[in-house]
Amino acid sequence: MRSIWFFLAASFSACMLCLPAMAQEAWPVRTVRLIAPAAPGGNPDVLARMLAAKLSEVFGRSFVVENVPGAGGAVAAEHVIGRCWTAA
Repeated sequence: MRSIWFFLAASFSACMLCLPAMAQEAWPVRTVRLIAPAAPGGNPDVLARMLAAKLSEVFGRSFVVENVPGAGGAVAAEHVIGRCWTAA
C-alpha cells in the first residue's frame, strides 16, 4: 500500500513539474542576434550569415548577424556577457 502512495505522489510531482514548460511561449519570441567575432566579409561572418538564414527558415523568426571584431574574439565575448547580464 505504501508503494502505491509513493508511486502516485511521484507521478503527481512529475506532472506538476511539466506545467511551467507547457505554459511558455515558443522560442524564439523576438529577434535573435548571432555574434560573429570577426570583421564583415570574413569566414566567421559568412558562416554566421548562412546559419542565420537556415535558422530563420526553420524557426520562422528573424536572426540577425552582428559583427564584433577585435582582440581575437575577446571583445565579442565581452559583448555577449554584457548583453546576458543586462537582459536578465
